[in-house]
Amino acid sequence: MEKLPSWWPDNPYPVNIFTMTDEDEYVAAIPDPATRTRVSGFLGRMFFDGASESIYKRLQYRLADLEDLGVLDGEDIEKIKEWLLGE
Repeated sequence: MEKLPSWWPDNPYPVNIFTMTDEDEYVAAIPDPATRTRVSGFLGRMFFDGASESIYKRLQYRLADLEDLGVLDGEDIEKIKEWLLGE
């Protein structure tokens, strides 16, 4: 993965807490393929929603920081929001 900007949120699921790193371990924990697919879909949706919310909030904070620092003015911020966020 490319280096992310400093304002990007940290991964909220660090491997030292969420220790499963091996696909075989996952298959052993949920041996039924149909159940594994349902669980994977559920978790994927939950993680996507959480990541989307976290990144959206961090982007809003970063835009506010840039405005506060005088790097961008309010008009610039609005143009960026419109372009990035459809606002």
